[in-house]
Amino acid sequence: MGLSVILTVLLGLLLPTVSSVRYNQHQAISRRHGVDPPPKLYERMADLVKPYGYPLEEHFVETVDGYILRMFRIPHGRTPQPSQQQQQSSHRLRAWQWLIPSLGRPQGLQQADANDVHLNQGSQRPVVHMQHGLLGSSTDWMLNGPGLSLPLLLADAGYDVWFGNVRGNIFSRNHTILDLTDAAFWQFSWDDMAARDLPAMFTHELMLTGASELSYIGHSQGTTIGMAFMASHADTALAELIKVAVLLAPVAYATHVDSPPLLALATFNTDEVQPLRRGSDSMAVGILNR
Repeated sequence: MGLSVILTVLLGLLLPTVSSVRYNQHQAISRRHGVDPPPKLYERMADLVKPYGYPLEEHFVETVDGYILRMFRIPHGRTPQPSQQQQQSSHRLRAWQWLIPSLGRPQGLQQADANDVHLNQGSQRPVVHMQHGLLGSSTDWMLNGPGLSLPLLLADAGYDVWFGNVRGNIFSRNHTILDLTDAAFWQFSWDDMAARDLPAMFTHELMLTGASELSYIGHSQGTTIGMAFMASHADTALAELIKVAVLLAPVAYATHVDSPPLLALATFNTDEVQPLRRGSDSMAVGILNR
């Protein structure tokens, strides 16, 4: 038990350094271009997008079980079409429950507050949702910069690009009731991401843009939850609106994993380790916020 906790803490300390050098390079570029410093979390994404001339929006979505997910959107490429007036403010929309087979598009916003939502009915850009991998976030898609990062290529090609961030990652650590230090906050798995996070984010994208369908691009864990969503929601109206799914480094089974750190974590049943709390709460939160 003690070794598993040590391995978990070391993993939390080491993983955030993977992209730190590249992130600092982008921050330097941002300063040279005179970008105004937005709030800290928004800045993490903005520093990878706005210095290159692309717009960025920040959106908030509430899942049916109370998690607040932070999403980002690149509504168009460097040069938008003149007829398109994109929203630059933040939005928050509760999830529509698309769980009834063959249910049509809702007539009205139902659970959403109409004052908080603005539909871009005039937008003809196809919507694409990009979902990060294990222990990652939306910033992972942007680390290669313009000309190489897929989201920017898609935006320039005419797509309305949306980035998902699942519960518990650096951008989605808020809840309507629970605090970050509450053990109950962390009692979730990728099943919850597939069953609750993806439907909430898809609904937000479709209702805000007025699009009739969307494309899905997932990486690693993003492919796992994407496949789980499509399998578990196969007979629902929301699943029918997924036009195409692109799965990068897909993970359906973990039978042939040969990574020593992951095998060690599995051997010691770290999924059963109770969250660090009481006297260790401050250390756990410090690690999570690195």
